[in-house]
Parts: sequence; structure tokens; C-alpha cells
Amino acid sequence: MNSIRRPRRRPRVQSVNFRTLWWVLLREAVLRVAYPSSIGAASEGSARNSCSSSDSARIRWLGEHILLARPERRYFP
Repeated sequence: MNSIRRPRRRPRVQSVNFRTLWWVLLREAVLRVAYPSSIGAASEGSARNSCSSSDSARIRWLGEHILLARPERRYFP
């Protein structure tokens, strides 16, 4: 049986862990909203580290509030 305490013996090959996929997509989306161009790329490494250690609800809240303050960042070219 697979659980958090006992992970899979073999890595996934054809299946996707949607919980992990959602975790990655949420953080990447907030980073794209926070740093839309390469101007912020110098500080993106520290932002990526703080995003990976923060709670998902906090990350989602941050992304929503950035979009409310700067609605032009909602759509990317």
C-alpha cells in the first residue's frame, strides 16, 4: 500500500500524481504573475525558494491579490 509514510518502490512512469501536479502548477502560475518578464529573473530564485516552502493557501492568496492590484498581468503573450 502506498502512503506518505511508505512511498512507492518504483517511480511513476505512465500515471500522474495530480496533487503534486497541482502544487507545481499553482506555484509556477504565481511566479509568472509576480515576475512576468525577465527583469525579475534575478530575484526569481529566492522567490522560487520561498514559494516552495510556503503553504498553498498563502500562495494562492498572494497570486489573487497580485492580479487584483495589477489586472494587466492576467494574460500573457
